[in-house]
Amino acid sequence: MNAGCLPVYDDIDKDLLQLCEDLLWNRDPEGTEKLLAYADGLKARGADKGGAADAKDAAWREATVQERLKHSLVKGIDAFVVEDTEEARQDKGRYPRPLNVIEGPLMAGMSVVGDLFGAGKMFLPQVKAGKNNFFSLTLTTILHFR
Repeated sequence: MNAGCLPVYDDIDKDLLQLCEDLLWNRDPEGTEKLLAYADGLKARGADKGGAADAKDAAWREATVQERLKHSLVKGIDAFVVEDTEEARQDKGRYPRPLNVIEGPLMAGMSVVGDLFGAGKMFLPQVKAGKNNFFSLTLTTILHFR
């Protein structure tokens, strides 16, 4: 298992979380059967969903550049971070200097990562993915310092 691919604790479906915790803490004698039934339901719905999951996963791309950068850092997504950082840097009204991009949306995203880690809702491999994005974005932004 790649622990960096684990979801943030708060992002786990509440029903699934309850089933897993019941099974893990032995709170329900029928926990195994209930979890298997849940998995069968996911399989059955998976064929019906089609591209709905992809659309949901891509919905965050419609948010503001600040929210997209925060989402990328929290989720460790590196696919769009350079172009989103450049978009923020080009917004001279909000970020007159490249340093303002680092101090604004990039630090806000890392603050969320730190809060989630401190609350035990994010694990070190997930933090490392966010840190790697932050580091590469900071280097990209530094190139524009004068």
